[in-house]
Amino acid sequence: MNAHPLHALGVSAFLLAASFVPSQATLLVYEGFNYTTGSTLNTITPNASTVGLNKTTAYAGNGAANYTVQSGLTFGSLTTTGGSITSSASVTAVGAAKLSLNTYVGTLWSSYLVSFSSISNTAVGSGALTRVANDTSNNGERFNSYADSRIPSGSPTTNLGIAYNAASNITVGTTSLSLDTTYILISKYTNVGLAINAGTGTGTLYALSLSQFNSFISAGGTESWLNSASIGTGVSDVTGRVSSTNNASSTYLFQSGAYAQFVNVNDGVTFDELRYGSTLTDVVPVPEPGTLGLAALGAGTAFLFRRKNRFPTRAAV
Repeated sequence: MNAHPLHALGVSAFLLAASFVPSQATLLVYEGFNYTTGSTLNTITPNASTVGLNKTTAYAGNGAANYTVQSGLTFGSLTTTGGSITSSASVTAVGAAKLSLNTYVGTLWSSYLVSFSSISNTAVGSGALTRVANDTSNNGERFNSYADSRIPSGSPTTNLGIAYNAASNITVGTTSLSLDTTYILISKYTNVGLAINAGTGTGTLYALSLSQFNSFISAGGTESWLNSASIGTGVSDVTGRVSSTNNASSTYLFQSGAYAQFVNVNDGVTFDELRYGSTLTDVVPVPEPGTLGLAALGAGTAFLFRRKNRFPTRAAV
């Protein structure tokens, strides 16, 4: 006979809750900026809270010191940790973190949170994006995800944009992001790590506001939802969607020695929660509702068990 049925119930609930924790196929890279508030990015070496980043090489890049660690962005049910990095307006800031992971082959997904406090009034050459490059500059740049596409486009538009490979190959979308609003930018890149001909690697960028992200998650968080939603500001829309293909035959690598970069020119911008993964689910992690309920049950029964032991009854004779 179990002498402590409440204890057994608590343990069972905990184990059941743990069994519902979603497993990620392959989270390749994660950076949540879990560093001391006020630190400048050039003084930071990725720590144990990161995934897929070299933990002995500090952030570098032109103007990396222009990023400072601030409070983290939040985004509904999206799992977030740590702080964020913020760049003020009228500066250039490139923060590059060296990758440390096996060569990845397949479809690559990415996501990051972004919020603009100001947009430069410089017509051409400003903008903000994440990308991968061969070094801390823009050599071999690829997988360019633009929150503000003016840097390479030669256009005054601040619209979203994507470039599978070189920035000169950018496709600019039809919509732009609003000030003082946090968005999640989700990107998909096909045929990564394979020798491909021009036009056979596709990059697609999706931008969602918080209300749109909530609708996306409620609908199952599927790629089909992202592709079928109208472009607009409604809760069932996506703020933006744009695609491009590579314009040069090559092998576009995602592997150790390359650099994941945050780039800002002249805007006031905050970046947070960078992820790269092998599936869409990897880059939009949210807690399972059932897991939270079961965890609460386990905690509650454990509390009752502690109270029971605090006031023991006389043993039967």
